[in-house]
Amino acid sequence: MKILLILNPRSGRKKALKEKASLENILKSKGEVLTYITNGKTDNEEIRKIKREEPLIQLVVACGGDGTLNMAMTALRESDDLLFIFLPYGTINVFARDNGYLMNPVKALEKIINDWNVKMIYPGYSGDRSFILMKSIGFDSYLVEKVETKGKTLMTFSYVIAFLQNILKYNFKKKYKIILDGKEEHEASFAVVSNCKKYGGFFQFTPHPVFDKDFFFVALFSGKSFLELLFFILKVFFNRHICSPKVKILKAKKVRIEGNGRTQLDGEIGFHLPVDIKKGRGVYFVLPNE
Repeated sequence: MKILLILNPRSGRKKALKEKASLENILKSKGEVLTYITNGKTDNEEIRKIKREEPLIQLVVACGGDGTLNMAMTALRESDDLLFIFLPYGTINVFARDNGYLMNPVKALEKIINDWNVKMIYPGYSGDRSFILMKSIGFDSYLVEKVETKGKTLMTFSYVIAFLQNILKYNFKKKYKIILDGKEEHEASFAVVSNCKKYGGFFQFTPHPVFDKDFFFVALFSGKSFLELLFFILKVFFNRHICSPKVKILKAKKVRIEGNGRTQLDGEIGFHLPVDIKKGRGVYFVLPNE
């Protein structure tokens, strides 16, 4: 088969780029390898162009963080004849952790190639973008916007600084309307539409991952102050948040969020409200055996 290897040169302190030859050598056991190094600006169109010029590409291997995987899926979302492999070179690698990966990407690739466990995954779709993990609205999306609009990468230090600078500026009483499957309406000050088990890799909002299901878990929080949000986070840490009257954990195939604000999508700036989010056409992934 023909294989497209997509590398984010900045991921893992340039580790993905350093391990390029090792990855290519492993993949050559399966077929011809074409390698594309991302540039962060025109990637979507460049990747579509490669697929148009090389229509026999059957396998796409995305090396980077969750954002690199989202970019590859968004660029190739119209292609229904592809298999995807993701290799975790990001900071937290939520998708990899939720799917039983080895955290060494080279060893992970060897295991995936040997296991060849093909599974249907259902990404989220919002506008013209795909996302693998989650989309949210509230204080977190506000902080992501503050960090990214200043031209900084969303590293932990930048996030902490933004948190301290904006904690007294944000209106925690702000409410959003959440409409599930076109009929069920809720109000929330913070909402997460999720495929994954753990938000940010640390906090488990939802019972389990639903990458292979045709629905999202939707976590809604209706508190009106920073102290209530802080108390909610502490409850999440001890897995006691589901008992809270201010928390709802629901299921939906389609979600509409209305109000005034901007979403975040897997740690990157998303669209201004209103937004529609759905589970759409599935994508075949080659994953490690659990």
